[in-house]
Amino acid sequence: MGYRRSLCAGATTLALLISISLAGPTNATPVYLNDQNISVLLVSPASLTGGTVDNLIDADSPSATDAHTQATHVWVSGDSLELRFDLQGIYNLEIFHFWNYFEESFDVDSIDLTFLDASESSVGTFSATPALGIHPSEAENFSLVGIENVRFVNALLAGSNDQVDFQNIGFTGTLIPEPSTALLVGLGLSATALERRRSARRRPTRRCS
Repeated sequence: MGYRRSLCAGATTLALLISISLAGPTNATPVYLNDQNISVLLVSPASLTGGTVDNLIDADSPSATDAHTQATHVWVSGDSLELRFDLQGIYNLEIFHFWNYFEESFDVDSIDLTFLDASESSVGTFSATPALGIHPSEAENFSLVGIENVRFVNALLAGSNDQVDFQNIGFTGTLIPEPSTALLVGLGLSATALERRRSARRRPTRRCS
C-alpha cells in the first residue's frame, strides 16, 4: 500500500513538473526575428542577380525604412526565388513582414510560405499578394493565424515579369521554451526512485534468529 502511495505521489510530482515546463514563462512576449537571431539559405537559383542573402533579413525592426540601393536590395532576374529560413528555435509565429520594391516591373507579386516544425513536417502555409512598395521602403505586415511550433520556413517569391526585387523579410513570433532543466532532473529522480522501490520489493526480508 505504501509502495502504491509513493508511486502515485511520484507521478503527481512528475506531472506537475511537466505542466510547469510546458507552460513556459508567463511573461513570454513576441520578438522580431532578423539577422541577429535567424539565418537564411538561398535554395534557388544558384545565385542572386543583385544583393546577398544577408540583405534579406537585416532590417533592424518591423518599423524600419530601407532606402533602395544596389547594395541593400535582393534581386533575381528571369526566375523565381526560393529561400529557407532557420529560426534557430521553436516559435509561434504571429506576423510576416515584407519590404517590397517600388516599381511594378520588378516587384514581388506573389509569396508562398511553408512552415515546418523541428522534424521538418509542415505545420501550416501562407500565401500573399504583396502591395507595391514605396521609396524608401516600409514593411507590409501580414497576420499569421495558427502558425505554431515553427522551426523552419520555406519561401517562394515570384514576379509577373520574371523579376523578383525587394528589400527585406522579417518575422515576429513568441519563442517556445524547450523542456526545462527541472523537468529533466525530475524525470531522472523519479526513474531512480522507482527502480529503488522495485529492488526493495524483490530483496528477501531477513528475520532475526
